[in-house]
Amino acid sequence: MTMDDKLAALVDKCASTRGAPAAAELFQHIAQLLSEDVERDARLDRSLRSALFRVARAGAAARSNNPRAALALLDGAWLRCRDERDRATLLAEAERLHAAAVASTFEAAALDAWPDAADAAGPPTTTVPRGERGIHPVIYERVVAAWPAVTRWRSPRYWIAELGARVVPVEVGVEHRDSDLAQQRLVPFGEYVDAVLLPLARGEAASLGGNVCAVSEVVPVTSARTVAYLAQHPLLEQCPQLSRDAGPWPRFVQEAIALGPRAQRGLEPIVSAWVAPRGATTPLHYDRHPNYLCHVVGRKLVYLWPPDAPIPRNAPPAENTSPLDAASLVDACELRADLRPGDVLFIPEGWWHYVVTPVTSVSVSVWF
Repeated sequence: MTMDDKLAALVDKCASTRGAPAAAELFQHIAQLLSEDVERDARLDRSLRSALFRVARAGAAARSNNPRAALALLDGAWLRCRDERDRATLLAEAERLHAAAVASTFEAAALDAWPDAADAAGPPTTTVPRGERGIHPVIYERVVAAWPAVTRWRSPRYWIAELGARVVPVEVGVEHRDSDLAQQRLVPFGEYVDAVLLPLARGEAASLGGNVCAVSEVVPVTSARTVAYLAQHPLLEQCPQLSRDAGPWPRFVQEAIALGPRAQRGLEPIVSAWVAPRGATTPLHYDRHPNYLCHVVGRKLVYLWPPDAPIPRNAPPAENTSPLDAASLVDACELRADLRPGDVLFIPEGWWHYVVTPVTSVSVSVWF
């Protein structure tokens, strides 16, 4: 009997047993197999992800009296799923559970503003030119200021109501040059807020539990100086209400998406959310796609250098990052963007940049 056959038998038994008592254990076993950095043929990979889908749904259905446990299984499968139909099924079932799962209140549910919101004031120090997009960075001030997100996402209460119990991958601070895929922790979003965002916004220490995992094929971007960071995650897809908050795209962004490198290859743009704690930084790096960074909450400082700048690179798979401590270079940096809510920064492909978050902030990026 092959591994495929044994796994199928276990999944069949789990899905057909009343209450699916072994679902959580079997889910963790399959998730661990998927996280192992080994070569798998495409058929086995599909079998593992299909098995995870079935086990998650069976386990969630059996845990209707414990919606947070059920939601953890559904979100865990969604984060690892590749089949679009299966992803849609998991997402719909998770959304139905969320209201009941979030009923146990997180501390943030009582707050209407981030504790360091007042610290976002002060004169901008932007030196990136304003104007038409080309091959150089450009800043567009206040062009998405009318997005509902600019108002709604200021409130921790709103975040908790919309996705407090949803499980998300949070990158943990490590040395980027030593990066591998197991640099994330899966935690409920509300726990990330209560354990990381709120304490750091108040000037207190932060800590985060959760299991170390690998659900993303993207090399993590979190700096070793950052406790944790919900970075480059498709949060707007996972929680469609947030997608309705962040839109519509400005016309020039829509045109860039339609004509960009990804569209020319028949690919959709990559839309990611960045929910950063006070003090978060990302290492000096460049992106392999042009990017519009739409800033929504707080402040974000972006320092930029041209592609031909004499900047050393790390070894693969992180060759688009540098071992340099960019914090020592910012005083001499000629281009910087001090982003405020509603601002959009265009970062061309290949431009080096280093990002600092002086206060709790939220951004949405679109690589096109």
